[in-house]
Amino acid sequence: MDQDLIIAGGGLAGLMQAVLLGSSGWRIMVLERSDGLSALSDPRSLALSESTRSILDAVGAWDALRPECAAVTHIDVSQRGAFGSTRLHAEDEQLPALGYVVPAGVLAKILRKAVDDLPNCTFMTQTSVEEVEPQGAGIALKIQQGDTPQTACGRLLIAADGARSALRDALGLHAEEVDYDQSAVVAEVEMDRAAEGWAYERFTGTGPLALLPHPSGLRALVWALSRKRAREARTWPDSKFCRELQRALGSRAGQVVDAGSRNFYDLTFRRVQQRVGTRCVLIGDAAYGFHPVAAQGFNLVVRDAAWLAQVLGDAKQEEADPGAPQLLEEYAQVRDTDARRVAGFTDLLARGFVMQNPLIRGLRAASLFALEGMPQCRTRLVRFGMGADLPRADLALKAGREGSAHA
Repeated sequence: MDQDLIIAGGGLAGLMQAVLLGSSGWRIMVLERSDGLSALSDPRSLALSESTRSILDAVGAWDALRPECAAVTHIDVSQRGAFGSTRLHAEDEQLPALGYVVPAGVLAKILRKAVDDLPNCTFMTQTSVEEVEPQGAGIALKIQQGDTPQTACGRLLIAADGARSALRDALGLHAEEVDYDQSAVVAEVEMDRAAEGWAYERFTGTGPLALLPHPSGLRALVWALSRKRAREARTWPDSKFCRELQRALGSRAGQVVDAGSRNFYDLTFRRVQQRVGTRCVLIGDAAYGFHPVAAQGFNLVVRDAAWLAQVLGDAKQEEADPGAPQLLEEYAQVRDTDARRVAGFTDLLARGFVMQNPLIRGLRAASLFALEGMPQCRTRLVRFGMGADLPRADLALKAGREGSAHA
């Protein structure tokens, strides 16, 4: 089976990359190890930035996604047990919203349908990659679909096979990994008052807590706890979970009424030192994984995928080799700056706001207090969250130009 581009991994990153490459003219194959249904039932919620919204709009996916989203128009940032807070407002930044919350499974379904509708894309499920071997002007993959061994040949391999990427190791692109000794509790929570566009970022002694508006009318909760505390939380009945959550959250968002089923995810910092190799590039969780504080991870993946789609689309127009070393290195150099920024920012928040030294607590509180009175700094923070100060793919600017101008 000869293709131009082979995407290994049919999760959110792989689906997003395939959709963005849909109009490139390249022949695309997506290989997914599972039955392809796990991504469609992902219980997590994603906070999409305005720039991600514009990219989805540019490829025609936003109209289907819009009714499934809850807009974030206000963000309240505070620290438990200390004075000082700051608030961000979309209207102050001349934006329709600071972000949009969508269930990950819903986004995956919309992207999967878009991929299935692409005439130049083949999606294969229950297909594992057994071996990878660069061969001159191409790369050969020994794959297994069910009991049937096959060979797939392409000019570029895009590895999107997740955090425990077997391809990353096989290609010799090893990752640095640091355990935060934290777990994130993900749930949908009922509060006693409507969200009205408000998101809350609360820093506690065990880790950050985010409470976001959810399209269901509930709130999407992401609560980082120490690994030990998370093990205890797995055994809490609903009543105790709600009490502990209320204690951590305070009264800013109202009163916790009920909490649904809870999922736990161990948190680690992970980043490859080199994201490209011989006729291959890593995207998504295969390339890095950051703390969920500030909701930066998936938006970074989308910016990566949009830039790669532009680079490969330009190569098609110029009849150039999509796996050429210079092309891949130039892509990596542009995108590594963004990844370093996000890595440093999220790691600083994840570690810095857990430290309970009284002096440091006071400095954090004073910083939040000062930020509230400095609109230019708040604008810079919003721009940072959107990656607006970095080179962006043309695709990221194709739609929503008015909003992006002030992002």
